[in-house]
Amino acid sequence: MKFGGKVRLFEKDGAVASGADFTITHLISPLSRCIYINKPNINILDADINLHKEKDITVSLYNNSTLIQNQKARAFSGETSLRFHHQDNKVFGLGVEGYDPVFATTTAPRNITAFGLYGMNKDGVKVFCGPKFAYNLHDKMFAYQKFLVGLKNKNHTAHLEFNSNIKKTVENSVETVSRDNSMALRFDSNLNVAKVGGDLTYQCSKNAIDGRLYASYVVDKSTTLRAKVDTNKALSASVVHNFAGMNVGFITNFQFQSPEGGKKHLKPKFGFIAEIL
Repeated sequence: MKFGGKVRLFEKDGAVASGADFTITHLISPLSRCIYINKPNINILDADINLHKEKDITVSLYNNSTLIQNQKARAFSGETSLRFHHQDNKVFGLGVEGYDPVFATTTAPRNITAFGLYGMNKDGVKVFCGPKFAYNLHDKMFAYQKFLVGLKNKNHTAHLEFNSNIKKTVENSVETVSRDNSMALRFDSNLNVAKVGGDLTYQCSKNAIDGRLYASYVVDKSTTLRAKVDTNKALSASVVHNFAGMNVGFITNFQFQSPEGGKKHLKPKFGFIAEIL
């Protein structure tokens, strides 16, 4: 069993605020694991249980349960799927999602899902692609369609995802079906002592781009510099030092704001971070 935790102290609106989250990972067997994630107002239980293994085929049961509780809402969302995994190159799964046995009047799932992933290795590079579909049982129509294509080798990973979310609305007894299409590019790269990554999402219907770029640099065996910048004009940076299995550091965030009728100004925030590894 492995435990990891993170505590933050930072300045917000002239006062000191705090935030904490922790993760517990339990390795049931070499092919089965269970992860519990606790964040402010959010509890997540993620499990992947091996059911059967024979030669190159593995059958597993995946479950993700998310509980959200705050002053405005209380909600539970569950996802369960049966996965068939052939070696390292083929995955196929069937499942259900969107069920709520805690707060909803019915425990029936909202969607039936089906997905697949195919990959092939050549000269140390793995190419993979696959679709995912969800069918809404209530509206009797597809809820979303996704397609993933990517590349991966020892130090670099990049994938492009196409999403199409379908929504039905009823107003004055008139049904309207709308689509929200988007494309997302994500990458991670390990460049010796530095790691660089980022993601970029383009919302086709809104003609809007949202993205972030992050990097970490290892100064020595116990000191790491981290930085992140996003399209919301926010920049964060931190210095973290390791003391006997615990990371302690200083974090700062700069937000460029444009108040109405005023000039752009820089709003900084400062904080303290502690991580138990």
